[in-house]
Amino acid sequence: MGYELTARSEMRLAGSAGPASRVVRRGARATAFLASLAAFSAAVACSGASTSEVPPGMELGDPLVPLEEIRQRLEYSEYDLVSLDTDSFALYMPLDLSLTGGKLVVSDEGNDRLVVFDTTLAPLRTLGRPGAGPGELGDPLFVAAAGERCWVVDLKNSRLSSYRLDGDFIDSILVPGQIGGLDVDSAGNIYIGSRLDGHFMTMVDTRGVVWPFARQAFSDADSARTRAFRGVIDLVAVTGGAVHYFDNERGVLMKFSPQGDLLLTRSLPDRIMHDFTERRRAEMESFAKQGMRLLGSPAARSLKPTEDGRLLLMLSGKGPVGLVIEPGDYSSRPLLAAQGDERWKALRGAYSAVLHGETVYALHQAGLTVYRVGPGPPGPR
Repeated sequence: MGYELTARSEMRLAGSAGPASRVVRRGARATAFLASLAAFSAAVACSGASTSEVPPGMELGDPLVPLEEIRQRLEYSEYDLVSLDTDSFALYMPLDLSLTGGKLVVSDEGNDRLVVFDTTLAPLRTLGRPGAGPGELGDPLFVAAAGERCWVVDLKNSRLSSYRLDGDFIDSILVPGQIGGLDVDSAGNIYIGSRLDGHFMTMVDTRGVVWPFARQAFSDADSARTRAFRGVIDLVAVTGGAVHYFDNERGVLMKFSPQGDLLLTRSLPDRIMHDFTERRRAEMESFAKQGMRLLGSPAARSLKPTEDGRLLLMLSGKGPVGLVIEPGDYSSRPLLAAQGDERWKALRGAYSAVLHGETVYALHQAGLTVYRVGPGPPGPR
């Protein structure tokens, strides 16, 4: 049975003009940054590669959720969502968030900083400041937090920086390749969705040494998307003693051991991938008529571990908003929301989302929208 999202109201954490105001990203930023974040654009075109293409040497298991199960679950409701009240706080182009110990860490790209909130959305402190020196950030993108520490990768400085949540800067290290999503394991090793030397990911160990991690079963030359700049950003999450990697163009979730051995693969359901592929094709044709060619859009927007050890995969497109996934066998339940309802615009357009107990926090261009989960009426809807 799935989760059906039926919000009664919404409160946004946005600009100082009030909780319903929409934040406009300030200032001119680098064109390279816009290209790198094309994966987060609602209007992007595919690079020409087939989304469902499976490279030689990769075997896929059953889909994450069979289509018939999705159809059945669309008819039932297990949970309702209502909003949390909150004050307003100015964020400019927030891009990612992470949850640890009842604290939310948000990458606030427009202000070149991180912002730490408690779970009532009261701001606790900011971390970092604009610049290239120690403790400074330039276009902070993806963030991971564990215990009383957080890590962030920034685009301008091409480095991974770490901070204590009480405000102290710890250290930073240069990271190679295109920056992707990241997470940290219980030992403090960092995994970044940045392909390196024929491997899916880049790992930074506790000594600060950079390693390629999780060898690909195929060469990047087998993929049409690597003939030019990769416009999609792959996602990483660590839970259940394993590293989970989502290939954001093919729609494939992979599980690796801490040693980098491939343990399990699952693909998104055919229906979800079909809708996604058709949307990308339509976008490509639309921009081609205007003489424009943009980079590929993602199958999913974020992959985050939950507090109880599951995975929350937030999807693009018109189908389920996301999937709650068991890390052991990749069985999953869809998050469902009504189409065309303004109350769900923030959730469907979320760059990132985390699940905290009975609360979903969805980060989007206008700020942060928060929903509380409660029991919903069973039976047909």
